[in-house]
Amino acid sequence: QVVKEQGATDVYVGATHAVLCGPAVGRLREAPIKEIVFTNTPSKKTVKPVPRMRRGPAQYSAKALPKTAYDPYIEQVARDERYFTLLRDCAPTARVVIGDARLTLREAPDHSLSVIVVDAFTSDSIPTHLLTREAIAGYRRKLAPDGLLALHISNRHLNLAPVIGNLAQDAGLVGRINKPLPPPTQQPLAFTPAQLTVLAADESALGDLAGLPHWVPLPRDPGARPWSDSYINILRVAFPPKQATGP
Repeated sequence: QVVKEQGATDVYVGATHAVLCGPAVGRLREAPIKEIVFTNTPSKKTVKPVPRMRRGPAQYSAKALPKTAYDPYIEQVARDERYFTLLRDCAPTARVVIGDARLTLREAPDHSLSVIVVDAFTSDSIPTHLLTREAIAGYRRKLAPDGLLALHISNRHLNLAPVIGNLAQDAGLVGRINKPLPPPTQQPLAFTPAQLTVLAADESALGDLAGLPHWVPLPRDPGARPWSDSYINILRVAFPPKQATGP
């Protein structure tokens, strides 16, 4: 409505791995938006109420878990209900921790967390210090013995799956990566789902995930060293050799 008042003729909305919950669908239906384009394919039940929606939200539920932000201004904007209502509608009890994720996570009691979600990527840039041998060790120290480490590694240019696979093997963990298939009626090149990995201490901790057909074992790059705080090889994931390609 604001941009329309400023003279915009048509308003198009684009979102990557959007989260819709609470009254979001109703607000989108009533908003003066000509078209909404999401990168993920939703269920038909999600799309039907909003005919202008061409693609759908990631299957990513907003849970009331502690969320880490690096800049205090991020939380201020996220809680400004003139612009965003996700925290209010989906995670009203969420505690936002300001600071670098690895540093602030040290304050959590050891083995006290059932799930750690690493979803800190902005566009196609990656915070490599969250994907190192030392980072994985820090996550494990805070997870319960049967806890899960979930990492969102979607990226247009970098094949991060073998990086996670190598780190999992180095740490003695098991892991899965989602391998969703495009709907038969959709062009494969237009299908851009979220790429997620889940690590655990053993197969039993993965639960039902271990048996799902579209969750496959993580690939590894036998010719690459595990990333560490003193060693990162971006070129190898930008131009991976054949044996390092993902599933």
